Amino acid sequence: MIGGGNDNTVLRFSFTNKQQFSDASSQLQDASSHVSAVHLKSRGFLSACIRVSKLMGELAQCPLLQVLEIDMPNESVHTHALVAVLQASKKTLVALTLRANVLRAKRGGTASKRLVVEGLRNLVALENFSWNNGSVDGCFSEIIGAVANCPKLKSVTLTQNLWGDTFDELALNPTLEALTCSGCVINWTGRLGTYDITLDRFCQTLQTSRLKSLKICPPPTNNDHENVDMTPLANYLHHTKHLEHLSLAIHKTQVKALANGLKHN
Repeated sequence: MIGGGNDNTVLRFSFTNKQQFSDASSQLQDASSHVSAVHLKSRGFLSACIRVSKLMGELAQCPLLQVLEIDMPNESVHTHALVAVLQASKKTLVALTLRANVLRAKRGGTASKRLVVEGLRNLVALENFSWNNGSVDGCFSEIIGAVANCPKLKSVTLTQNLWGDTFDELALNPTLEALTCSGCVINWTGRLGTYDITLDRFCQTLQTSRLKSLKICPPPTNNDHENVDMTPLANYLHHTKHLEHLSLAIHKTQVKALANGLKHN
């Protein structure tokens, strides 16, 4: 089924077969001058990368686009098509959700990735950003670093692991109010890699941030972090003036240690 909003400023498309893409393209062309929000959704495997990328071309012709949601987890979009939308909407796009794979062109792949990063960095109106399954061939850190510099950023939702410097860049954005990550953030084990972040460093970053809501969702997968000192987190929670909501997956023994730390504070 393909459907439009009541006043044609919001368009919602749900794809179940490839033929529906041409109808969506026609609707986008007709509404291009006044559409402000577009939602694209599909389930199953349609193998429609070229068609999805063509829709991106139509979206690049919408001068008032403020909201773009691509909820197509089994589909792909070419980097050049995504870049076209980002460049065209750099002054208007307020919310971007991408649940799709992003494929670079066989030629000029490195340049394509660089253009995606630049396109995101130039979104001067962006407030809400959700990025799932769109790694762009391993440049996830560069993508998040670019978004972290958006001057009006308020909310970020991610599914990938978020390590070290990348977490710092996001959390220290002075306008960011909410960060949700269903990937790993803290290394609890003490066996640190180059980009890992300890609980102590995590809390040091939070002390400087202005986050109101922080949700880190992955459950513990082993017992390596049972005996981690929870004092840094207890100290942070006792002194924070900004954080209003914290959701953090920790081991049951850490809950007790954290409670004791808060009691002594």
